[in-house]
Amino acid sequence: RGRGGGEPGLTSRECSGRCFAGSYCPIASPLPSACEPGYYCPNGEKRWECPAGRYGSVPQLASPSCSGAAKAGFFTPPGSTSPMQMPCPGGTYGETDGLTDATCTDRCPAGWYCPTASTNATAFAC
Repeated sequence: RGRGGGEPGLTSRECSGRCFAGSYCPIASPLPSACEPGYYCPNGEKRWECPAGRYGSVPQLASPSCSGAAKAGFFTPPGSTSPMQMPCPGGTYGETDGLTDATCTDRCPAGWYCPTASTNATAFAC
């Protein structure tokens, strides 16, 4: 793992060479594969989903910070490709970047309502 074999008749376990960060080489792969959007490949051996709260909008990412954090009012599950992958549901609000699930920051308090993708708990009075 972590090495590619781009030509026939290889005689060494070194194969054609090492796969580098931003790409990965599955077992028996002839060439490195670019890490797809929504994933990062830190060591050339394996690809990992961008973690919840982060997103990967471009290929060949090498760090778990991926492309950045989810925008306020939105959350990003693992493997997301956009900072606005999933809006915070109506009745909730997301006041910070990097939210990881549909709970967002919290539910709107009594006397207030929150439309989808709200960023402030007290923006809309009943």
